[in-house]
Amino acid sequence: NNKTPGTDRLPVEIYKTLGEIFDPILLEIYNEVLIGARLPMSWREAYIILILKEGADTTYIKNYRPISLLNADYKIFMNIMADTMKKILSKNIYPDQNSLLPTRQIKNNTRTVLDVLEYYKAHPEEQI
Repeated sequence: NNKTPGTDRLPVEIYKTLGEIFDPILLEIYNEVLIGARLPMSWREAYIILILKEGADTTYIKNYRPISLLNADYKIFMNIMADTMKKILSKNIYPDQNSLLPTRQIKNNTRTVLDVLEYYKAHPEEQI
C-alpha cells in the first residue's frame, strides 16, 4: 500500500493484516462515535506535510501543496460513512439532483437547459 501513517503511526497494513483482532475493536469505537456523536481526539489530529508540485522550483513556498496525514482508523470510518451515505442519498435524492452522487453528473442539468432553450427557439409559438 505504501501509505504514510498519521499521528498514531499505525500503517493501514496493520489493520489489513490483523483484521480479526482489530475489527471488533474498531466496531466498538465506531459505534461509540455514532451513538455519542463525538470524535476521538486522535481523529482530530493530523501531520501536515508539504509536497512539491511536479517540476516546480523548490525555493518558493507557493510551489508546495499541503497534505494532511490522517490516522487509518479515522479514514476507514469515514470511508464506511461515505459509502453508507452514497447508498442512502442515491435512493432518496430527487432525480433532478445531479451532483455529488457517483452515478449522476451536474452536466446533465446543463444539457436539459440547453434542450429546453433549443426547443423554444425552434417552436417560438409555444413559449411561455
